[in-house]
Amino acid sequence: MRVTQDSRYLGGVNEVTIITPIKQGRVDGGLLTWKEQLKAGIDSVQNRERRGIPTPIRLIPTIHFARWIIWEPPGEAGNSQLIFTSNFDGSMWQYLRDFADLIAGDVDKIWGNCVGYPE
Repeated sequence: MRVTQDSRYLGGVNEVTIITPIKQGRVDGGLLTWKEQLKAGIDSVQNRERRGIPTPIRLIPTIHFARWIIWEPPGEAGNSQLIFTSNFDGSMWQYLRDFADLIAGDVDKIWGNCVGYPE
């Protein structure tokens, strides 16, 4: 997992971008691939957002913007990556602490499909 933080800290707003390779193959004992399971999780969050149902990201009041994107580099089938980008108030330390304290289960459902995420 690679975390990139470009320190454009302006008026208390910070940003983060995380790029993580998605596991290849099928989910253990399942019918879906890791990428399909990840897409279903992201789609679920997006559908809740459209219907006005609280989403994990909405539980963290310091977030201005957050987005997950599944990206497959051209010509590199099977090397899909999850890109997460967000703008938020405060420090990176507090931001990551909020993720751990407020939405740990949802974070596991998303990044659990990625290489290097703890079991």
